[in-house]
Amino acid sequence: MGLNKIIKDKALLTWHNFFLFFIFLLLLPSQLIDFPGTDLDSSWMIALNLAVKNGLVFGKDFVFTYGPLGFLSTHIGLEIPYGYLLIFLFDICITSIILFIVVKVLRDYNSLPVYGIIFIAIYHLTYAQTTFKILVIVIFFLFQNIKKVNFYSLTLISILLAIQFFIKPSAALYFIVIFFVTTLYFTVFKGSKWAWASLFVLVLLIYFSSRILNVELSGYVNSTLEISSLYTKTMNLVAFSKLKAVLFLLFGLSFVLTFAIIALITSYKARKLDIILMSSIVILCFYFLFKQSYVRFDAGHLLAFWSVVLSIVLIYLYQTTHFYGKFSNKLYIFILIIFISAFSFLSKIVGGKYSFPLPIGYLSVLFSPDFKNDFIKSTAEFTKLPDSIRRKVGSNSIDVMPDDISSIYFNGLNYKPRPVIQSYVVSSTVLNSLNCDYFKSPKASDFILFKNGSINNRYPFWDESLVKQVLISRYIPIDSLFAWKKNYDTSFLLKKRVIPLNFTEKLISDTLISFNKKYFLPKTENLIYLSAELEYSILGKLLAILYQPPIVFIKLFYEDGVTGTYRLVVPEMEHGVIINKKLITNSDAYLLFRYQGKRNENITCFIMETESKAYKSSFRIRLTEHSYNQ
Repeated sequence: MGLNKIIKDKALLTWHNFFLFFIFLLLLPSQLIDFPGTDLDSSWMIALNLAVKNGLVFGKDFVFTYGPLGFLSTHIGLEIPYGYLLIFLFDICITSIILFIVVKVLRDYNSLPVYGIIFIAIYHLTYAQTTFKILVIVIFFLFQNIKKVNFYSLTLISILLAIQFFIKPSAALYFIVIFFVTTLYFTVFKGSKWAWASLFVLVLLIYFSSRILNVELSGYVNSTLEISSLYTKTMNLVAFSKLKAVLFLLFGLSFVLTFAIIALITSYKARKLDIILMSSIVILCFYFLFKQSYVRFDAGHLLAFWSVVLSIVLIYLYQTTHFYGKFSNKLYIFILIIFISAFSFLSKIVGGKYSFPLPIGYLSVLFSPDFKNDFIKSTAEFTKLPDSIRRKVGSNSIDVMPDDISSIYFNGLNYKPRPVIQSYVVSSTVLNSLNCDYFKSPKASDFILFKNGSINNRYPFWDESLVKQVLISRYIPIDSLFAWKKNYDTSFLLKKRVIPLNFTEKLISDTLISFNKKYFLPKTENLIYLSAELEYSILGKLLAILYQPPIVFIKLFYEDGVTGTYRLVVPEMEHGVIINKKLITNSDAYLLFRYQGKRNENITCFIMETESKAYKSSFRIRLTEHSYNQ
């Protein structure tokens, strides 16, 4: 009998260890080394690497949604000394902490259903970015401390939030506020005399790390808050058909509302501040994840929500397990059904089926020593600029607009970026001004590789509109349009003028207009800038807070009788865009820079369109005329 028990215990231990090893493999990234491609996201990842390598000051010389440790999340450390080693070690640390949490849960609840639920949660967590894996860890240890304050786990939270602050500051700032409130709770209601020390540790870590990582804290925080405040207004998008979008909204709302009912029941039965605080933190986490995912409503961003939420619910269940009853049990099962249904439907959109993200890509790196060189060679061949352009640029500094940093990198050119590196981000007056100041300064790039384009059906020339106003007077095209990337792309080269053009500005109209009504423009060969003060109604403000405001469109009427309809970026309209010239193609943009609009086709009138009551029906516009001379 004793021998059978020993054999059974060993078998269980073997199964337990095999399960943990498999979970460990799942949590490791699928590739030991990731390389950037030539798409929009790859471009900012390359820029991030180069900013760290070249010692640019984050928050001053380099402004973006990711910080100097962002490469730990992107898994691209191409230009960072020991970058891939740091990424690997960081992944091992994050994986080990999650594995520690799994072991702790299994020690308390060792049953086959628990193994199954943990597997489902961890499997989907593997699809999450590093940013959100850190979030799951922070929530677990924060809840542990709500039950019983522990200095070591509070210190771990401080370290993770400090690292997060230099990976993606917008996410870190949100949870640093939650951590601050929770720490006050420890001090006031738990009687902890040293809990505040963890906040002190966090502040010290951020301060000293900022010195090491070349971060100007005030600019870093201010630019993060500015970009975050613009996210809903500028990046709102629904990439699915109406039916699919409604279905995903129902999945998300059903999940959150079901948890809210569980939280209310649990808090009512417990009648303890601890449980109320935990419930509030989870609801705030869901709000954050919902805004990150459902504002930018596409398959890639939805993963930010659906890869993480089940793990957070299970952490809540683990920490409050002795308060739930039969009804709550059924609601937890309902949450699991919603989750699996949502992720199954999402997987069909992303890749057609579930896949196991095991680290099989490690083998290709270990057994293919030329893997990196082959990749860079093939990408450089595809993005190779014409020899005449490369000769003109030489070793001089060059920037790129709107976003194709990859091509600058793979052509081996001397990339010298403006502070806010990609045009689609630069929508507010504040961010435009940062780049304007750069281009007005002596350190501005000698050349700009220019392509007229944008994202999400925006009017191609209106991103960075204040910056382009500066470029018109300070840069000139030095070549005709050239085709490259195997005739896939067309661009032209701008060169900094020795003496900038002078221009005069004259106000020609200041009036109120209404949505869905045609407004005629004065006819002139000069440039007319339109600024508009579009304001949310009460409904619009509510939608902007909870979800996303409806998109505003502008319909433009060209003098040849053709029309075009484009989405408006509301913050960009506040400081003015060129409204009277057709600026759709690269040829249009080339003519603008060469002749300051005198040879561009005119726009005769426009209509601003919205079907929603989210905006006030009438709004103020200003028209100003710019004329240039040598």
